[in-house]
Amino acid sequence: MAGSAGVKIVGPKGEVDLKEGVIIALRHIHMDPKTAEKLGLKNLDKVKVDVDGIRDLIYENVVVRVNPNFRLAMHLDTDEANAAGIDEENHFGELIV
Repeated sequence: MAGSAGVKIVGPKGEVDLKEGVIIALRHIHMDPKTAEKLGLKNLDKVKVDVDGIRDLIYENVVVRVNPNFRLAMHLDTDEANAAGIDEENHFGELIV
């Protein structure tokens, strides 16, 4: 992405030095247009997601990304998932429109 930060990645088979392209994506939900329409949502709308469990948490300002190639999935970074105790057994939430 133009104007984003750079990074140097070093591994056992060499290194790569990117001048730009590193971002921290906002938490977001991918969905196809049919699902978005059914829920009354459009691309770039913001919703809340309530995650029940040992560490109940409501994520606010979750961006909806609509595209015909998407299937319904929420993307969080590791710290956000850990904050709610999300793991293989607790990984569902309720969409609050």
